[in-house]
Amino acid sequence: MKRILLHLAFWCAFVFWKGNADFSFYAPRYKFMLYHLVGLPVVILATYIVLYYLLPKYLINKRNDLKFAFWFLVTFAIAHQCYTYLSVSELMEWVIAPSNKKEYKVFAYMHPYRNAFMLFSVMGIAALVRFFKLYTQREQDRHQLQEAHTKSQLAFLKSQVNPHFLFNALNNIYSLSVQEKQDKIAESIERLSNIMRYLTYDSNAKFVSLGREISLIENYIDIQQMRVAEHDEVNISFHCNGVIDGLQIAPVLLLPLVENAFKHGIKPSAKSWVSINIDVEEQVLTMTTRNSYFEDMDNKLNENGVGMANVRQRLDLIYPGQYTLETAIEDSVFTTCLKLEMNA
Repeated sequence: MKRILLHLAFWCAFVFWKGNADFSFYAPRYKFMLYHLVGLPVVILATYIVLYYLLPKYLINKRNDLKFAFWFLVTFAIAHQCYTYLSVSELMEWVIAPSNKKEYKVFAYMHPYRNAFMLFSVMGIAALVRFFKLYTQREQDRHQLQEAHTKSQLAFLKSQVNPHFLFNALNNIYSLSVQEKQDKIAESIERLSNIMRYLTYDSNAKFVSLGREISLIENYIDIQQMRVAEHDEVNISFHCNGVIDGLQIAPVLLLPLVENAFKHGIKPSAKSWVSINIDVEEQVLTMTTRNSYFEDMDNKLNENGVGMANVRQRLDLIYPGQYTLETAIEDSVFTTCLKLEMNA
C-alpha cells in the first residue's frame, strides 16, 4: 500500500508540474493539467513496461545490455507516437477548449517534441532508480546464498572423515556381496554409494551437468524399486526426453521433488504409483511428477514442508524469474510441475 501511494503521489506531482509548465493565457491552468492527465496512461504504461518487464528480463537476469537498449527505444518510440497522436487530436482540443485556436494549434504541433524529452527522461530516470534497487537486492540475495553455502561447506569439513569411512565400508560390503553372489544386494549398495558420493562431493559445486543430476534421480528410483516387494501393487515409471548434453543445473535441485512423490505416493498395502517425466527442449527443462495420493496416510502431504520450501528458496536465489513451480491435487492424484530455463 505504501508503494502504491508513493506512485500515485509521483504521478499527481508529474501532472501538476507539467500543467503549470505548459500553462498559457488562452486557456485556464486546470485544463492544461487535464490535458496531461488524458495522456498520462501512455506515459505510465511505457514506464512500467520498462521497470517491471524489460529491466528484470534483460538487465538483471540475463545481463543483455543491447537487447534492453533496443526494446527500451522501441517502447519509447511507440509511446511517443501515441502521445503525439493524442496531442494533435480533436479530443485534446475539446479538453483545452482554447479561446485562441490559432495559438493552440502552434502549441499542439510543437508540444510533441517537448514531450519526447519529457517521456525519455521519466522512463530513463525511473529505470535507473529501479535498476539500482534490483541490483542491490540481487547482491544481498547472493551474499545470503554464499553465506549459506559457506556454512554448508564448514559442516561438511567437520564431518569429512565419516563419508570416507562409510564409502570404504560400503565398498567392502559390496565386494563381499559379489563374492557371495548376492547380485541384488550388491546393486543396491552400489547405487547407494553413488548417491552418497554425489551428495557429499558433487553437491558443493555451484552447477553440475544435467546428465549427472538425472543419474542421481535414476539411482534413487532404482533403490526405491528394490524396496518394493514383488507382490506389492506398486507401479514406478521414469522417462527422460530431449538433448541434455552441455546443459548445467544447480546440484540436488530435482531430487526433493522425486523424494516427495515417493514419500506420499507409495503405500505398499494399497495399489499405488509414481510417474516422473523430464522433457528438455531448447534449454527449458520441464519436470512433471505424478503420484497416487492417500488422504489417510500418516505423513500428510505438506507443500510448505522443508523439502519443497528448500527447492523454492534455491530457485528464487539461483534462477529468479526463470522458473515456475506448480502443484495440484485432483482425483487422488498429486502433480508437481517445474519449468526451468537452464544454463548452457
